[in-house]
Amino acid sequence: MLTAGWKHKETYSMVYFFRWSRSSIDSMLESRLVSEGEIPVSALLPSGTERLGELVGIDIPQVYLNPGSFEDMESDIVRVLNQEIRKTSCLLYGPPGNGKSQFVKYISLKYSLPIFLVYLNSEYDNFDVSKLFSHIPNRSIVLFEDFDSYFDGRACLMQNDKIRFTFDSILNSLDGVHNDYRECVFMMTVNDISKVDVALKTRPSRFKFVREFLNPDISVRERILGNDPEILKKTEGMSLDGVFSLCDSMKAKSINS
Repeated sequence: MLTAGWKHKETYSMVYFFRWSRSSIDSMLESRLVSEGEIPVSALLPSGTERLGELVGIDIPQVYLNPGSFEDMESDIVRVLNQEIRKTSCLLYGPPGNGKSQFVKYISLKYSLPIFLVYLNSEYDNFDVSKLFSHIPNRSIVLFEDFDSYFDGRACLMQNDKIRFTFDSILNSLDGVHNDYRECVFMMTVNDISKVDVALKTRPSRFKFVREFLNPDISVRERILGNDPEILKKTEGMSLDGVFSLCDSMKAKSINS
């Protein structure tokens, strides 16, 4: 039941739909409830999607990544959103704290793309995996976060002796058997690239870009910390999170003094 006010009067409308359209109706209503500057983040499930939260940011966010590490990926994403190509995909790897998730958030906020996270469950069968992928909407980011915590090669790492779905069901779904994935950006983050099966990291049709996110170089550290040579030397080899943590400590010390 929808309610709208007009000239101090209440108007009621009844909306009827088939029960199997419930997930589509929920997604439509959910998208209308998002305030300006809020980008919804949802989980992809066999039964549909479930809202997890939102990213908030009205201004275009800054990205603190090494020059040359992300520009070509972003250009390809722009081509997708301009409908020059159907989809693109990025496999981001490297030690924790070097901006993999930051890059996903940057793209989401800059281009107003909702994020749909793929959550795998040992109770799923191949049909459930197919249904999960069938709920991916157009113009969105599909995120496989920390995929190396799910699989080592094709060996499933989930603590269950009876995994009901196969690795091939994921490959088939990525290949677009059940969906043509228009204006979709697939992203996968992993810490250990050696755990990623060759069928993912060497097939551009599945993941076009395979990119290592390294510790921030001196140009990035200068943007965050300033140009003090001693501090820049001290932070050489430090992760991006470590650099930001040091920056926060320096600001706090400056305020207290």
